[in-house]
Amino acid sequence: MKKLTLIIAVLIFLQLGLLIHPQSIEAAKKRIRSTGGGVRVTTGNYSKVSIYPSRLGTIITFFNLDKVSKVSYVLSYTGSGKPQGIVGSFVPSVPSDSRELLFGTCSSGACVYHEGVTTARLTINFTLKSGGVYTKRYILKVHK
Repeated sequence: MKKLTLIIAVLIFLQLGLLIHPQSIEAAKKRIRSTGGGVRVTTGNYSKVSIYPSRLGTIITFFNLDKVSKVSYVLSYTGSGKPQGIVGSFVPSVPSDSRELLFGTCSSGACVYHEGVTTARLTINFTLKSGGVYTKRYILKVHK
């Protein structure tokens, strides 16, 4: 009986202690992910990508470029058993433009195409005149 009385006394003491000195509980702060360098990330519709019927390349059509100050792109793929890629950028001077990107290399008008290209990844970064950056990623299935 003394044990039961002791347990009840301890519980009452703990309850009184919590009433006198309640613990404050704060909600966790909302996590905000930075885009790095204070650059605003925006949304938009600035490009369309098509693969040639021959599967030897792709064409990127750019539009709404009157809102864009710079375009940069990276196309990466595996061709002829090796990692391959194309990197480019331009400052738009017209509202719409296009770029042809071949899965191969060209020199003096003669092109050699890479073999075995099945998947390509294209990343396009649009730096907007408003200061934001819009990034569009494509995964291209290049089946022959």
